[in-house]
Amino acid sequence: MAKIKGRYPLIRTEKDEKTARIYSTLQQCSRCYIQGNGYYVVSGGLWLADKGIRVSIAHPERNHSVFNDIEKLVPLFKMGCLFQITGGSLTGVFKDASRDCAVDLLKRGWVSIIATDAHNTHARCPELEPARQVAANIIGEEESIEMVLGHPEKISNMHFQS
Repeated sequence: MAKIKGRYPLIRTEKDEKTARIYSTLQQCSRCYIQGNGYYVVSGGLWLADKGIRVSIAHPERNHSVFNDIEKLVPLFKMGCLFQITGGSLTGVFKDASRDCAVDLLKRGWVSIIATDAHNTHARCPELEPARQVAANIIGEEESIEMVLGHPEKISNMHFQS
């Protein structure tokens, strides 16, 4: 792919333009979420890491390009990104491919957090215990509790005063 000033690929589609806008806003915030894949995520993740910010990737198991090729996450894992999977992926709320990918991520030891994707109390309810139980069968009781309670608490304590 062609590059401008040796750094940024040329914007070829509307989707690339949207991603480029997201990437450019990274320079204006101290905490942000990256959604997407490929060059921009790795570049954005490296830029954030250089600033001392640890990147957390939310529900990678639901990304089509990831569940079709989980190896795409290797550079992000090696970079030190945290992976947060959605509990509903483990319990079958989403596609089988998402469940299989979430299980694979757990088995590889790449998951830091299991969380809900709660939108309200009716759809995608904030219920984690069924997912935690599925995870416990894969990685053990103690680690599953850490992913649902311990790790999120530690991250939260770093950002908020009690």
